[in-house]
Amino acid sequence: MILIINCGSSSIKFTLFPDDGELQGDTILCKGQIDGLGDQPRFIAFDAAGNRFADERLEAGVSHEDALDSLRRWLQESFGDRRLVAAGHRVVHGGTKYTAPVIVDEKVLADLEELIPLAPLHQSDCGA
Repeated sequence: MILIINCGSSSIKFTLFPDDGELQGDTILCKGQIDGLGDQPRFIAFDAAGNRFADERLEAGVSHEDALDSLRRWLQESFGDRRLVAAGHRVVHGGTKYTAPVIVDEKVLADLEELIPLAPLHQSDCGA
């Protein structure tokens, strides 16, 4: 599977794709979000047909890190027969250095940390 994540200041959106060669936007395993982070977080997930198959409240005030851990556990419980082979993360601001996908290493993280002032509510929440 391939997991794509988009962290915001109070939410984490995700889409899970099968790793079967061609990645197509209309071929997903599930998608969902954890919203209300910092207040009353709620986890919702939908299957490929748009049917809701997860809807639960998380503990009030959980951090982004805790929410990501909850997502990881849920994915493992729900798709344990599959293996996660890659994950991608949308970054709000890559400056002039990062305008296309890159593999994240320590240098990329350091560069992204320098850009936090450009989008502080988004850039700093999920690891940049």
